[in-house]
Amino acid sequence: MKLKYLILLAAGLGMASCEGLLEQKNPNLQDADTYWTNEEEVNEGLNAAYRPLRFNGEYRRYLFMLYGQRSDEGYTESPSDEFQSGSNFLTNLTSGSVYYTWLDLYKGIFWANQVLHNGADVEFSSLQAKEQVMGQAHFLRGLGLFNIAAVYGRGPAPLVPDMSEYNQGYEILEQAGLYLEARKAFLEAAKRLPASWDKTDWGRATKGAAWGMLAKTAGQLAGCYEGNNPNQALQYWTEMKLYCDSIIDSNLYTLDGVAYLDNFNEAGEFNAESVFEIQFGPESGGVTQLSHERAKFYGLPFDDQSYLDGYARYSVKQEFERESMESGAPDPRMSATLYYNDPNDQTLYYGKKLSEYGIKNNMAYWKKYTQWYQPAGFKETHENNGINIRLIRLADIYLMRAEAMNELGMAQGDILNDINKVRARVGMPNLPSTIYPSTAFDTKDKMRIQIMHERTCELAGEFWRWIDLDRWFFRDMDGDGIKETMVDSYQIEGKSPLEWLRGRDAEFNNFNYERDGGKYFRYPVPTRELPLVDGLEQNPGW
Repeated sequence: MKLKYLILLAAGLGMASCEGLLEQKNPNLQDADTYWTNEEEVNEGLNAAYRPLRFNGEYRRYLFMLYGQRSDEGYTESPSDEFQSGSNFLTNLTSGSVYYTWLDLYKGIFWANQVLHNGADVEFSSLQAKEQVMGQAHFLRGLGLFNIAAVYGRGPAPLVPDMSEYNQGYEILEQAGLYLEARKAFLEAAKRLPASWDKTDWGRATKGAAWGMLAKTAGQLAGCYEGNNPNQALQYWTEMKLYCDSIIDSNLYTLDGVAYLDNFNEAGEFNAESVFEIQFGPESGGVTQLSHERAKFYGLPFDDQSYLDGYARYSVKQEFERESMESGAPDPRMSATLYYNDPNDQTLYYGKKLSEYGIKNNMAYWKKYTQWYQPAGFKETHENNGINIRLIRLADIYLMRAEAMNELGMAQGDILNDINKVRARVGMPNLPSTIYPSTAFDTKDKMRIQIMHERTCELAGEFWRWIDLDRWFFRDMDGDGIKETMVDSYQIEGKSPLEWLRGRDAEFNNFNYERDGGKYFRYPVPTRELPLVDGLEQNPGW
C-alpha cells in the first residue's frame, strides 16, 4: 500500500511538472493576489484587523492579567499556572498567557499590515475615505507594537503582511525601539484619522485616540531615557504634554456630566469622556469572542459570579482611605472600583447586599467592568459581559498632562489645576487640602508621588498600572533599550520604590532587579517563536 501511494505521488508530480497542474489556483477561493481589488474589500480587511483586540490574548482575557495582576494593584491565589505567571514574577516559559498574548498581538499587527500593504494601490471613492482606512490600520499596528514593547520589551516590528517574512529587512527591536516604531505608526494615524465618527462608526480609532496613544508612548520613551539621556527624556515629556494638550484643547471631550460609574457599564458607553474604547457585546456560544471575560475571572467571588483568579490588593482600598470628601464620606471612586465589606452599604449587587456575601474585612475585589447592577439570579459567564473597555479616557489625559508638566518643572498651579479637574468630578476637595497641604508636593519628587496617588484612585484596575510603574521606576542605564535597574533617587514614605512596592504587594518579594539579568522587568519571549524568527533571542535572564 505504501509503495502504491508513492507511485501515485510520483505520477502526479510528473504530470504536474509537464502540465503545471499544481500551479493552477482554485477559482472558488480567494487569496492575497485576488482579494484586495476594491474599496469594499479593503474596508472588510480593516474590520478584520480590529478583531484581535477582542481575542483571548488581548483585551478579552490575558492583557488584563499580564498588566493588572503583575502590578502592585493585584495578586492571585489561583492554582492555575496561567494566573500565577501573570502575577508573581515566577513566570513559566510555557505559560499560555505569555504565548497567546504574543500570538494575538502579532495577528493584529499582521492584519493591519495587510491593509496598509495591499490597500495602498486600490482606488477608493475619495482620497479622504482611503486616508481614514489607512489611518485606522496605522493605529491598530501601533497599538499592537506598544503592547509588545510593554509586555515583552523585545520583538520584530513587521511592515510586510507575510508573517513568514515579518523580521525581514530590519532588526529585532528592544523596548525603546518598539515604542519608537509604535510612535511612527500613531503619527501616521493622527495625520489621517477624523476627529470623530458618525454614530454608526463609533468605536473606530479617531485623531484623539492616536493623540492619546502618542502621549502614552512619549511617556514610556521618557521613562526609557531617564536613566541615560535626561535631555532626550525631556523631549518626550514635552511631547507627552503636547498630545495631551491636543486632546484637551480639541473640546471634543469633557468630564462634565459624566458619572464616574458610567465609565464601566454598558449604559455609559461612548460618553463625553471616552477617547477610545474597545467594543464588546454579549454573545451565545462563546466562539466568536465578542464578550470579555474579565468579570468571570476577576469579579465578585460569591454565588458563582467569579472564579476569583485575581484579587485586588487591599492596599488599593487603603489608598482611597487616605482622604475623604469634605462631608466625611469616602472617595466615591472606591465603591465604584472595588467590592469590600461595608455594613452601611444597602446597594444591591446581583440582587443582594454586600453584607450578605460574607466578604472579609481585609479583602477587596474588582468591581469595574462587572455587571453588579443586574437582578438576582443573573450570573456572570464567559459570554454575557458586553461592557466596552474604555482604553483611553479624558481623566487619564489630565493626569498624564499633570505628570508631564511636573517633569518639565512647570508651575505648580497649572499641575494642580489638571489634578483638581479630575478630583472635582467625583466631589473630592481641591488640592491643597487638609490631608495634602502644599508642603506635600512642593518638590518635583513629592509631586510625582502625589500623582501616583491620584492615578491609583482614578484608574485602579484599568490596565495602566504596570505601564505606570515601568515609566516611574524602571531604568535603562546603558542606552541599549533594556531595563536593568530601578530608580532609587527618591523615597516614597521613607522607603525605596522597591521597598514601597513590597509593602503594598508581597509578590514583589520575588522581584529582584540585581540578579538574573533583569528578567523581572519583562515577560519571556515565547520559546516557540525563537526558532521561527531569525535573530530573535530570549530576554535576558530567561
